[in-house]
Amino acid sequence: MKKIKIFFLHNPKAAGTALTNVLSGTFPVESIAPQFSNSPYDYRISRGRYSQNSGYDFYAGHYGFDAFRQLQDGHVLVTNFRDPIQRIRSLYRYWSKVGLDGVAPEAAIPVRLAKELSFSDFIRSENKDLRLNIDNFHFRQLLAEGWKECSQSFSARASVFHRIYRMKWFFVSEMGQISLALLKSSFPQYRDAVLGRENVTDAPQFEVSAADAQYIAQRNVLDYDIYAWATALQTRRAAKLTLSDLNF
Repeated sequence: MKKIKIFFLHNPKAAGTALTNVLSGTFPVESIAPQFSNSPYDYRISRGRYSQNSGYDFYAGHYGFDAFRQLQDGHVLVTNFRDPIQRIRSLYRYWSKVGLDGVAPEAAIPVRLAKELSFSDFIRSENKDLRLNIDNFHFRQLLAEGWKECSQSFSARASVFHRIYRMKWFFVSEMGQISLALLKSSFPQYRDAVLGRENVTDAPQFEVSAADAQYIAQRNVLDYDIYAWATALQTRRAAKLTLSDLNF
């Protein structure tokens, strides 16, 4: 079986931790890169320079395409999608309960906002680091870097759409079983993969109000564009699966 290398651009709160466990499971521990640049604060410390993290076969983290460009050495690029409203709702619930031991005070600011504010106030906060997490994060991640502002030009959008199209595989949270079947079909080493649930929070459930949903959608047009594109592509790929592809 041909050895593959994987570079997973992990979109937060879209089943990414469970996917990391599945995808990394076929790699020796020593070939798995430690995580880096997982927050705006981390990114400012690294200044977007990642050469010290080179030489691994498996990468997974919240860094962006710039990191892939610097570190890739025949790696397959993959990512994960989720409806932006549900992703941000899940992020808020997770942050509202997660502990902050060992987290730098500057990195903890967006998390503390989730602990201190209602969801409606949280999504309307103008804290810069929070906005980087919840305004078109995935688009910026796939274009260059989720932790900095970026171009929204036609050419930038075309680049992101093309990168998604060229991915051999990606995950769509709302199409979990289909995504898993496509993973097994695309990469034989994952034919026995089982996707569990990770980072499950016991924070209270709540429905997103129409006003809050409209506000999030208004500020995430680009993320909704790529989510719709990925969902359409995934549907077309799923339609081409045969019964033998599904008999794992």
